[in-house]
Amino acid sequence: LANLNKVTGRFPNGMMVELPLYLTDTENKYFGGVSAILRGLDGDDAESRQIAFYKQNTGLIKIPVVSSSSSKLISYKNLVGGLKGLSQHYKRIAFRIFINSVDISQTNMKHLQDLMQLLRKEDIILLDVVEFDGLESEVLKNITKIMALVPENKLPNTFLLNAFDVSPDWRSDVHHYGPLLAKMFNLF
Repeated sequence: LANLNKVTGRFPNGMMVELPLYLTDTENKYFGGVSAILRGLDGDDAESRQIAFYKQNTGLIKIPVVSSSSSKLISYKNLVGGLKGLSQHYKRIAFRIFINSVDISQTNMKHLQDLMQLLRKEDIILLDVVEFDGLESEVLKNITKIMALVPENKLPNTFLLNAFDVSPDWRSDVHHYGPLLAKMFNLF
C-alpha cells in the first residue's frame, strides 16, 4: 500500500484495486500476504474483512473490487454485502463475478438478481471465467444466465476479464474461449 498513492495518482479516473480473497483458498505465492492483511482487520469472515480493508483505504483506492472468497465453491452473497457495505464510501465499485462450469444454484441466481437491482450506473461488472478445460458448454450457459440479468444500462460497464489471447506457453490441448465469449456477448 505504500506505493499505491503514487500509482493511483497516474490514473485520475481511478484504478481498480482488489484484495483477492480467493488467493487464501489454497497455498500460492500470494497466500501469506493476503492472509496477513486479512488477519489484521476487523470482521467475522473474509468477506467482512475485505470490506473493512476498502473502508480503511478510501483515500488510496478509487475503485474497490469485491469478489468471492473462492473461485471453486462460489457464493455470490458477499457481492451484495460488498455493495451494501461500500456504496456510501465509494462512487464506483467493481464486482468480480467468477463463472465456472457448475450450474448456478437458485440461491446464487437470487443473489445475482439482488446485486443487479442494487447496482448503480457507475458500478462495474467483471465476469471472470475460471475454467476452460473442455467445459465450455456449462460456462456458456452460465454467462448467458448472468447476462440475462444485467440491466441494459449496465452493459457498457460489463467486461469479460478473459478476453485476451493466451500466451504461447498455454497448454496446446486446451482451447481458451475467452476471446470468443467476449465477442459473442460484446464484452470488450
